[in-house]
Amino acid sequence: MFKKLIKPSVIFNNKEQRFLCRGGSVDQIEELREIIEKLRSRLHVTSHGKCFCDPEIVKVSQELNEVLNKYDNLIKQKCKGLSH
Repeated sequence: MFKKLIKPSVIFNNKEQRFLCRGGSVDQIEELREIIEKLRSRLHVTSHGKCFCDPEIVKVSQELNEVLNKYDNLIKQKCKGLSH
């Protein structure tokens, strides 16, 4: 289902890595939500007292952006499927 896979970072556990590599499941929306929340939390903690252009913050932000895009695309696909 996903054409481009996310390169797992240290935040991803084995369950999340399996999800990203297997192309999703019935619970894929919820799993993506969990990943998004972990990345948001990591971004919040990482950014404390640092400049937003710090390489570590940029990396986490890019990871979050990629997961958010996948989530958005998945929602669009699900909605498109319901309208047919």
